[in-house]
Amino acid sequence: MQAVSWIIFGYLLLFLHVWVHELGHYLAGRFIVGIHKDNIRIKLFEYPSHVALKGEDKQWVAPNDKDGDYIESYLKHDPQGKWSFLYIMAGFYFSNGYFFQSGSVPLFYF
Repeated sequence: MQAVSWIIFGYLLLFLHVWVHELGHYLAGRFIVGIHKDNIRIKLFEYPSHVALKGEDKQWVAPNDKDGDYIESYLKHDPQGKWSFLYIMAGFYFSNGYFFQSGSVPLFYF
């Protein structure tokens, strides 16, 4: 029974990690790049999880789009690509910062 609890806890932790990662992309897109909330969305329950942008035809475009529509959609909001590196890396920064901070808190109590 304890093994089942650990497996469930592991999946919940993985889900939280993916959500925090995608939230980093979303927040960078919204508040640094300046993408309006109607044009950006977190798609957690699609494989792979991603942050989708609204394309020219008002359909949601995934980053793994083969036609390059995601890049076109992004460049509508950041024409020079000035914030593209931060937008891409924000998921990594946000998730690592969150889990480092939350993982180190219990260490201070022991």
